Amino acid sequence: MKNFLKNQREILAIFFYIVLLAVLVYGVVFPLMNKISNVKDKIQEEQIKQESSKKNIDELPKIQEQYKILENATITDILLDKEYAVTLIEKLESLAAQSGNIITITVQDQQAVAKSASKSKKVQEDVLTNDLPNENYLQFEIVLNGDFNTIGRFVKSLENFEYYCDIVGLQIRNSTEVTSSKSSQGNPFNESGDSRDSQNKNGKLEATLDVVFYTE
Repeated sequence: MKNFLKNQREILAIFFYIVLLAVLVYGVVFPLMNKISNVKDKIQEEQIKQESSKKNIDELPKIQEQYKILENATITDILLDKEYAVTLIEKLESLAAQSGNIITITVQDQQAVAKSASKSKKVQEDVLTNDLPNENYLQFEIVLNGDFNTIGRFVKSLENFEYYCDIVGLQIRNSTEVTSSKSSQGNPFNESGDSRDSQNKNGKLEATLDVVFYTE
């Protein structure tokens, strides 16, 4: 009888140990890992924003040079012909695939952009647009889904693109924020279990670039 009770106590002790371990893992370890991953994503977002801001500041002195360059008729080969806008989109899609990003492209209406100048989040973009070296251009909104490295590769490739262009706006968000926002809008009864799916997407970013391609 004593051996039986002793075995029961050992079984109960093992059971409580397993329960305690599970509570620690799901209640402490997993949330801590998720928090660390979110901090890492924020750092990556800030790095891209700082690099973009530094690039814009560095390029401001070059604007006067761009005016002079665009006055030269010999550079028409790097200006986009509006008739080939579809070809441009195909090349951008190819560039995104090569750099490891998923891309969505929207052609911006210049008049609509001008009307939105009073909106605070558009102020910086509008200032840059007003100072462009050429008033003839096509403006695209390019949305990239990737990570810090793939988005950086795309931006670098865009700087060396065959057509003359400028990035006049950049916004970066964590893809999990975008996904959760869309999910909550589509399903008001979104369950907490969806957070497991978002954890699998940590490290993914969504970058929205406003790019102008100068035309003939």
